[in-house]
Amino acid sequence: MESKRGLFDSSLLGSFLTLIPLKIFRSFVNASNSYARTKMENSGGVPNPIADAAFNSPISLKEMMTFFVILFKMVLRPTPGQLYE
Repeated sequence: MESKRGLFDSSLLGSFLTLIPLKIFRSFVNASNSYARTKMENSGGVPNPIADAAFNSPISLKEMMTFFVILFKMVLRPTPGQLYE
């Protein structure tokens, strides 16, 4: 049986990017920003149509990756009722 050990990078970031490539993250960022622009254009004058929050600048790749890391951490180490630090 062939070893799969060499498929993952030794660093945490490398392993994370092997699981979800940068191309996927860029796709999420583009789709999210496109949705936000459309929502703002079709708001009919409502000042904050996106969850009642101001959308001042597009979502960055770093923000999207950080969001996914938080989600993964919450799934891998669930601690209901406690802070995630």
